[in-house]
Amino acid sequence: MPGLFKTSNPALNANTFENRFTIAGEAMTLQGTVNKTGLLLFCAVATVAWTWWLARTQPEALGLCLWGGLIGGLVFAIVTIFKKEWAPFTAPIYALCEGLALGGISGVLNQVYPGIAFQALGLTGAVTAVMLLLHTSGVIRATPKFTVGVIAATGGIFLLYMIDLVMGFFGHHVSLLRGESQSAYLS
Repeated sequence: MPGLFKTSNPALNANTFENRFTIAGEAMTLQGTVNKTGLLLFCAVATVAWTWWLARTQPEALGLCLWGGLIGGLVFAIVTIFKKEWAPFTAPIYALCEGLALGGISGVLNQVYPGIAFQALGLTGAVTAVMLLLHTSGVIRATPKFTVGVIAATGGIFLLYMIDLVMGFFGHHVSLLRGESQSAYLS
């Protein structure tokens, strides 16, 4: 699939897919990828939880977590792009920084829209955990057909949101996305 999509992203250039990275003589496996993703998810969730605790006890520190996480995440992402061999060390630090940023952003948004952050982070984390479990158990495999299915489903959701956005310019919305029932339109 390397030639399937064209990109100018330096992290996804042709060399990324041509080289086979090994660390200590071990080739990358699906199970290793799932395990490392789980570890990185744990790192991010830990700093999100810490940031939320901090937001409740010291709300003035929320901005520091947010900006520190964003800037730190950017720095470690750039370092990892140019020094891929450092990824075993930079990836956990990046995940910790992104957890700070997500915790800060969600803390700010939760003040404006109570409950939205818990729903978004909770659902995203739950879906990621279930997908990791399904990959680990072998229930699903990343075949080309599966990839096309995921792209099609994601594209369909994107299209629905874009339709809702355009309809919003004219004062209407897709009721499925807004939690409104059809009876609201009938009365």
